[in-house]
Amino acid sequence: MTINTPTPFHRLGFTEPMLQAVLTCAKCGKLSIPFPCEHCGSTEFVKSQTRRVIRDLPSDWIEGKRPASYGPADFAFYDFGDPVGTYPTLYRCPHGAPGARLGLTETYRIIEANAGVVVCEYKLDGAQTMIGLTDAEAVKFYARKKPLAWTPGRFMYNSLVRLFAENTRVRVERVQDISEEDALADGGWTYAACPAHKAPVLSFHLLWDSLHANPKPRYRTINGRKTIDHYVSHPWDGEAETREHRGKPWIITPNPHVWPIDFKRITAENPNG
Repeated sequence: MTINTPTPFHRLGFTEPMLQAVLTCAKCGKLSIPFPCEHCGSTEFVKSQTRRVIRDLPSDWIEGKRPASYGPADFAFYDFGDPVGTYPTLYRCPHGAPGARLGLTETYRIIEANAGVVVCEYKLDGAQTMIGLTDAEAVKFYARKKPLAWTPGRFMYNSLVRLFAENTRVRVERVQDISEEDALADGGWTYAACPAHKAPVLSFHLLWDSLHANPKPRYRTINGRKTIDHYVSHPWDGEAETREHRGKPWIITPNPHVWPIDFKRITAENPNG
């Protein structure tokens, strides 16, 4: 049994196909939960980049010079109406600066629980492990309506995270700025609509729209109750506009600014790989 005091890390979630790409060895092509690859010993894996939308950034703002006080994960954006760049607004990458530890979340379920000690099953490979939750996690677990149900990775307790990576580079760009090399590193070529390696940018374009072109809710809390405030989508291209969806504003921001994050897999025990 493991009694966890989780080492701090930034959470990073993927769809199941993209997580499989993260865990697929680039040398032998086999899935490997352990790191290095349990089949051939390689430390190179198919997916080593990801792109995440920079949330709540006006579409016409531009990146500019960073003040000296900014940290390595901080970026300065300026209103398009402020071409001199007098008033920067700080946007900080939520996945840390280069060197930051990343915890890769995944679908799981808890199949047994006793006094905060749980048996966790991971959907990806069916592996089971006994882990002790922190006190705060245990309180949340016992308050759940369906504590033993399959649970998406975004609701995973930090103590249950078993897959780790290291942030090796973070920057800012528009999603359409992706190069063929980066599209390959991002794993977009694995998308079924295009043959592997034949059209990586087109494959990534199709993958991006499958994940980001449809409206997603944004919430706010009113009188202690969480309610949908509006919807957003970030398609590859198109016109910036606001429509209506289910009686709420739907804000469409094409070709959004994104955080391109390079990463490498590391062992759980050694954050430096």
